[in-house]
Amino acid sequence: MTENSAEVSRGTKKISRRDMLKGIAALAAGAMLSACEPDSLSTSPEVAPTPTSTPRKDIPVPTSKEIKATILPPSPTVTPAPTSTETKVPEEKFETKTVDGIETIGFINPMTRGQVEKYVAKENAVPKEMKEGVYYMTFFANESTVKNFPLENDQESLQFFVKRNIDFLNGMFGKASLPGGVVVRRLVIVKDGEYKHDEVYESCYSQGGINDSDGVWDFCGEYKPKEWYGSTDHYKKERVDRGLLHEIGHRVLHLPDHYILDFLNFSVKEKQDLETFSVIADLPKPWWDYNSGIRNDINGGMMRMNYGFSLIDKGRFNIHEIAQLRRRILKGKTHHPDTYRGCINFPGEVPKTVNLSLGSEMSGAEISVYGVASENKPKHIDNVTLAKGEVNSAGEFVLGNPFKDSIVTNKESPDFGLIDPDNGVLMLLLKARTSKGELFFRWMDIRDFNLAYWRGYEDKVTMTMNLASGKDDPAKFDWTIKYS
Repeated sequence: MTENSAEVSRGTKKISRRDMLKGIAALAAGAMLSACEPDSLSTSPEVAPTPTSTPRKDIPVPTSKEIKATILPPSPTVTPAPTSTETKVPEEKFETKTVDGIETIGFINPMTRGQVEKYVAKENAVPKEMKEGVYYMTFFANESTVKNFPLENDQESLQFFVKRNIDFLNGMFGKASLPGGVVVRRLVIVKDGEYKHDEVYESCYSQGGINDSDGVWDFCGEYKPKEWYGSTDHYKKERVDRGLLHEIGHRVLHLPDHYILDFLNFSVKEKQDLETFSVIADLPKPWWDYNSGIRNDINGGMMRMNYGFSLIDKGRFNIHEIAQLRRRILKGKTHHPDTYRGCINFPGEVPKTVNLSLGSEMSGAEISVYGVASENKPKHIDNVTLAKGEVNSAGEFVLGNPFKDSIVTNKESPDFGLIDPDNGVLMLLLKARTSKGELFFRWMDIRDFNLAYWRGYEDKVTMTMNLASGKDDPAKFDWTIKYS
């Protein structure tokens, strides 16, 4: 039986196979139309696959006009339930108590190293005012030092002791007519064993620690000012630790040691010991040494220490210290971190050309200038001259700049440089011999040239000075230099 002749009996009517297939196709088309009606949406509709073949021509396909668009309602926004409870870490608070006028941290519970680091970070997050001419500092002390005060029969706290010494130092600013002074930001008490002496300086200052302080000092070792610093009589009279003030001069005011300007050859007692110091062999014995503290023009001061303490005992800076502090104020660099933080070597601020005026009586004399290296131990003076020539008819000699090869520039001194602390020249010996064979001489040091520069003679200066003879006593000699 063929496809065209096949028949299916249904009741009394006979339906051919062709008619049966047409009916099935019509039913399928009707199902597609009904599926597009809104009331026929299923809650879980299945997505039909995209047809890949062309529909047969004998099967009617619905057009776009016959299909009604269906817009699904938007799904409600659901906020997910929290899976865990967030716990806010409370900010660590540091106990603060004002004791004898000084803010004290860790008074009840001394701090650990870790707590100190967190405290410093917290303080650094809030910038503080730092006035020009005012030096700010922070003290540290271990708990034993604080506990052991008062010393012997003194009825005072460590805080009061600090305040009294700072008041004395600020009195020195007043006598020098310097604006500002030193302000103590705080005293931080740390647990015993957390820091060694000077370790706080390295971690909290020189490495860029406490931003609101120009320097720090610590009492993290055994502190005995009566035994370690100065004379007992002085301590009893003024009750001021001048050794402490000297160290604050380094760490906070950033002033250099003036005693490094000494050429003290205590081993040179006889001329046979002068083989390595032949330059001074023809000088009178009292002039073999140069004691910078013996000078009557730049005497004593806070940074002198081992000689000439009369000024600090009287509460006075010397003229070089005053000029250096005032210079910073004029330049607006009291707190300049690169220039003055850690800068405790002598500045290389020297006039470009120096002319020495020695008096007409020195006309025609042969003059030689020798340099003394700064920190070499023992210090030495070379036979090689820094300058040599003849004094002119007006009694003058052009020295130039004898320190030009000794100045080093680094991140601590980008503006003017510092004298090389290892091999730089800091002191000079001038020797002039007249046509009659008479020898005249004198010592000078870097301070003489700094003072000229700071007084406005940055390019050129004439220094009028005396030369000594064998009859002069260094302690009574007139060391005064006039600048023009």
